[in-house]
Amino acid sequence: MGYFLSDANEAIGMTKAVITKLSEEQILIKRYYPSDALKFMGHYEMHDEFSDKRNGEEITLPDFVTRNRSKNGVASWWYENGGKSREINYKNGEEKGKWFNWHKNGQIQFQGNIKWRTDMAQIKTDNPKE
Repeated sequence: MGYFLSDANEAIGMTKAVITKLSEEQILIKRYYPSDALKFMGHYEMHDEFSDKRNGEEITLPDFVTRNRSKNGVASWWYENGGKSREINYKNGEEKGKWFNWHKNGQIQFQGNIKWRTDMAQIKTDNPKE
């Protein structure tokens, strides 16, 4: 059983955020590296500043800070080379279910199931060596 700190600050090293209103309850946030490569994409609960936007409308901002614990759905991170770095499922702001990590070369580093989430995630890995 491994313990991992969550990298909650996906805004580090990004140059812009693109926010799309998906519904009255949910927005999609994409964050980009300075090279314009996708760094992060995740689903969040609606933030008040986007409630007056139309569904499907995109807003591009130089920076955007999300409310704590507002992720809801799949969140994915990428390396600047375009390879996926990590994928975590969230429910009501907490990490729940499957968690995947990849090396920069694209090979699976580990995958596991998150049992609970507070300040630390307890993960039962599917890797036989863990």
